[in-house]
Amino acid sequence: YSQKWAEATFLYLTLQKTLPEALKELYLKQQKLTDNTFEEWLQNYFGGLYNLPPTPPVMVHHVPFHIRRFLEKAPKNKAALILVDGLSKVQATLLEAELKEGFTNSSYITQNLFAWLPTLTGISRKTIFSGKIPYFFKKELLETDSEAASWNLYWKNQGYSEKQIHYEKLSKEEDLQNFLASCNFQQV
Repeated sequence: YSQKWAEATFLYLTLQKTLPEALKELYLKQQKLTDNTFEEWLQNYFGGLYNLPPTPPVMVHHVPFHIRRFLEKAPKNKAALILVDGLSKVQATLLEAELKEGFTNSSYITQNLFAWLPTLTGISRKTIFSGKIPYFFKKELLETDSEAASWNLYWKNQGYSEKQIHYEKLSKEEDLQNFLASCNFQQV
């Protein structure tokens, strides 16, 4: 549902100035219903998500486990996790389309994930790179300088050597393009 709602929101925001008032009201009514339904769902079901199997991933801490299982099935493959934070679902949809266009010989798995609540971007990033729930790193909860160490430690604990593990934090679009152009990854 989130993908379809993101597309509807994108269209609404794009066409908002030209839409008839009745259609605007219909969208806003649906937005309120969606928000209320999601809030009710969170209250009833969110608490059990952390313990679900990691494939497919459901929560952010499942990501490294999912990648590991992918690699276990095809040990000669390589995997890249591309994490771009600060995007809305609408922006992520546009980015995904660009990546698919640029990497036509790669396979992709796109998955919507739940973050821990309440959350901050740094908490989600830390859980993604470490595979741990926030409780296990509460002392350094808001630090982001340990992402590379967390990523490397996770993969070393899975039996990978330092030569097989890489963490790269890029801040500009051209840095990402240059880095990806230098790699030959199977994308997950």
